[in-house]
Amino acid sequence: MSTVYAYTATSVTNMMSLDLRSDNWTKHELLRANRIGRIVFVESDVKNTLDSTFWNNNMDFIAEMFARSVELMFHMGRQLTFSLSHVPLTVMVIQPGPDDRLPNANMFPRTLTELSIGGEFNTMLCDLPDSLTTLRIQSRAWDQPIAPGALPPRLKRLYCGRTFNQLIADKTFPRTLEYVQFGYSFDKPLNSNNLPESVTDISFFRYSHPFSHRTCVRLDMGGTSKFAHGLVFPSLTHLRTKVDPAVLIASSFPSLRTLDYSGWCHYLVDYSTLPHTLTELTTHETRPIVSFTQGLHTLDIRCESGFRMTNTTLPQSLRTLTLRSYHHPIEAALFPPSLTSLNAIKWTHPLHPNQLPPSIQMVSIIHNHENGDQHLEQMLASTSLFHIKINIRSIGRVFAIELCRISDTLFLKYDRSILSQVTECSFIGIDSIMAMYHKSKVAPT
Repeated sequence: MSTVYAYTATSVTNMMSLDLRSDNWTKHELLRANRIGRIVFVESDVKNTLDSTFWNNNMDFIAEMFARSVELMFHMGRQLTFSLSHVPLTVMVIQPGPDDRLPNANMFPRTLTELSIGGEFNTMLCDLPDSLTTLRIQSRAWDQPIAPGALPPRLKRLYCGRTFNQLIADKTFPRTLEYVQFGYSFDKPLNSNNLPESVTDISFFRYSHPFSHRTCVRLDMGGTSKFAHGLVFPSLTHLRTKVDPAVLIASSFPSLRTLDYSGWCHYLVDYSTLPHTLTELTTHETRPIVSFTQGLHTLDIRCESGFRMTNTTLPQSLRTLTLRSYHHPIEAALFPPSLTSLNAIKWTHPLHPNQLPPSIQMVSIIHNHENGDQHLEQMLASTSLFHIKINIRSIGRVFAIELCRISDTLFLKYDRSILSQVTECSFIGIDSIMAMYHKSKVAPT
């Protein structure tokens, strides 16, 4: 599904966009179009605004789009000062000033489910529409206490904003709330009284209190955050953290499946004590890894010069491996026979197909230096490789291609949009691919 951006001033490129200053902004073409998933109306600046007259004049079109389940979003460049209760918008962004109170709830669309509050807003939350399920505080200044009962009764997702750092009173959050993102400044205690059991997805950046919310399923804990001692987190499946891996044991985290670990230390790291339920691990390593837990299917390592693989490093269950900024030569014996996908991102040494085990079916290579793909032709000729992605962005060359093998010499080439959606496919042979590659060399300026 595509997104249409409708602007009151200069339009952006690379996306379908309209200029609302024109009397004929092709709404009739949109009515004939298929696969429109969202229309975003944008006030580009305070001099080009969409007032009540615009909405009244286009109600037939807007009602028809709403009836087709098209998401209608209004991105304001100012505070809301007129009623939109009759307009079937589902998403809005408003930009109040630092002393502005929020508009009365009956001024918002009755269909509104998501509201973002930006600008310099810094007054109390009040009179929010009951229909909201998502509330985003994006103000650069907001730091006000939230009164119990101020949040909408059906709210499911809450983004508190970067500057919020207020105590959370008991029963502040509705029992429908499922996700809370606390901003960079938040560091107040959370407990079973002020954080309902319905909240299963939590994100914070520098929380210094022991975390004890046992019903959490997904947790993104930044900084020096830590877990309460001795507690079991039976439902936690997805975790991003910097705590010592030795803390993450199976008896305390019996359901953990996905871990993003970015701790820093200068000793050998041992991942063998991680829960055996773990199937996906992302980590940033500057030193050798002693061992991994068995059962991993997906591994993403952001390497530094101190990390080097041996033929016993990787778990034998591994299927997909991503190595970023790896600085050492590669050989096939370093990979387990279970591995089918390899992502090589900004390696120091170019990858040759002879360095790959026969089990590899997909390879993705991303480089930022011109000679990073000097073995491209051999890679294309390696018939065991079914899916090949190449992306070179350097001073001397810009070349990107995604291929699916049809035969020994023929591929299906995918073209993708800025949103990574496949927009076009075509057949292409090895000779044509190499011709494209040689033409991609950028002439010096």
